Amino acid sequence: EGKITSSAGIIGGIIGTTSAAGAVIDNCVSNINITCTSGGSVGGIVGNAGSPVTNCINLGKITGSSDGSCVGGIAGTSGKNIINCANFGTVTGHMNVAGICGQLDTNGIANCYNYGKITADSSFGAIEGKGSAGPFSELYYHPNSGVIAAVYNKADNIDDDIGTFTDPDVLRSTLNTNLLNPAYSSLSLLEWKYNYKIDGVKYPVCTTFELPEKSNNNIADLDAAPTSGTFNVNTLSDISKIAGWVTAGVSMESVTLTLDDDLNITEGLWTPIGDSTHPFKGTFDGGGFDLTGVIVQGGSENALFGFVEDAEIKNIKITGSISNAGDNVGGLVGKCAGVTVIENCVIDMVVNSSGSECVGGIVGYVDDNGFNQNIIIKNCHVLKGVAGKNKVGGIVGYISANPASVSILNCSIYGQISGTDGVGGIVGYSDNTHTRIENCFVQGDVQGSTNTGAIAGYVDSGNATDLICYSYAFQNNGSSVTLFGETVGGKLESTCMPFEYFNAGTQTICVLSGTSSDLVDDVLNLWCTTESTGAVTYTKWKYITTSGEIGFETE
Repeated sequence: EGKITSSAGIIGGIIGTTSAAGAVIDNCVSNINITCTSGGSVGGIVGNAGSPVTNCINLGKITGSSDGSCVGGIAGTSGKNIINCANFGTVTGHMNVAGICGQLDTNGIANCYNYGKITADSSFGAIEGKGSAGPFSELYYHPNSGVIAAVYNKADNIDDDIGTFTDPDVLRSTLNTNLLNPAYSSLSLLEWKYNYKIDGVKYPVCTTFELPEKSNNNIADLDAAPTSGTFNVNTLSDISKIAGWVTAGVSMESVTLTLDDDLNITEGLWTPIGDSTHPFKGTFDGGGFDLTGVIVQGGSENALFGFVEDAEIKNIKITGSISNAGDNVGGLVGKCAGVTVIENCVIDMVVNSSGSECVGGIVGYVDDNGFNQNIIIKNCHVLKGVAGKNKVGGIVGYISANPASVSILNCSIYGQISGTDGVGGIVGYSDNTHTRIENCFVQGDVQGSTNTGAIAGYVDSGNATDLICYSYAFQNNGSSVTLFGETVGGKLESTCMPFEYFNAGTQTICVLSGTSSDLVDDVLNLWCTTESTGAVTYTKWKYITTSGEIGFETE
């Protein structure tokens, strides 16, 4: 999953080009959005296929350059057979554009189908775009593709087994019957099974991997607020519409909002989603894409999400600015409560609310709403500074007393954190006795007057079973070697060697005097490997030797 943007040409979601004798590209799935700004040969699986391609599925959006050619859902160009493959992503380009292969030079395409929409200036087809000789057999495409021929400049009846389909059940049966063809006996072709859904409808795919459900539903097409389902968010107007629905009392509790591409907001202020009276309770999945140009100004509980409760927010990178805001301000969420998970988010903007309280790079205020609460913030990173007055943290500004547990896991901050009282690299001020800060890293300076620490400014860690551990900060931060400004009871521990450390009573805290690849390999990533089990995963860290910094991987 993810995205590729390049001007190099010959781009593939899995492989750029291949020509190795005896090689086969087999059983691959790509959910990568590819944008080529110059050149050609762009494919969802492979840019230029000099080897056979079998049992491959493309889900990503493939976009060729405005003057280039050869863009395909599976392969941009190919000189080998493409068999038993399917494309679901939209494919756009200038010429020689198709759902399976933009330009087939030799050999053929068989037992494949295309669902994705095809858009081009000239020479395009649902299966092949140039109009090559083939052979072509057992090929199908959905009317969603928007074209009238499987192969460019050839009538659709070039063979009885080439044409459109509308019934996935019939398609699956036909594809699997085709596998009995003796011509395929020497190939290891996979059975077509139902394990990919589009808006609840099952479509057959030939892969051993489980695939995520896709939605073609857009917020822009709705006149009333949804109460369930998955919907795409494409514009700032969509955001304003969602914010209005939530403020009016529609919590989105069973709704998932998704980005299926980068969203650049070119004008207008961001309208926060949710407030204390009407919190957002749905899921927002950024899909690993960027939300850029975000501008948030003024007001309390101000952020992309003003107030969330029992929500899930994940997989997004945000750039823009937050300034002149009131209290309870975060780079992502102003206030959160309930059973809420925030994961795999990157904030690449300054959160500046210098006259305010409860300001955080990810969340401003973890609230007590009177219910059983478990807040998890993991794999989140803040690249720039956070500024407030009191209770200011690189990840969370303030944690109230009563949530059942608050866990901040595998997070980092790289900009300056500044304030007056209760200022910390990860948490500014916590009245909660069940706060857990684990495997976190602070590289930015921390500056404050009282209750100031490189990891936390103030922590009431009265429950000895809860730990603030395996967290690190550079010695050159503004708080010198004081990792915790003030703690009340509790247990603070860390694994220190081979790094410099100091022992202050019951506290054993690591302070790095410089960047070390050992920290990445032997400590941070060791923790990630140990703690990642089953569906619970933690993204790993990397040592950036050119700039002397420690960075992080993204999923």
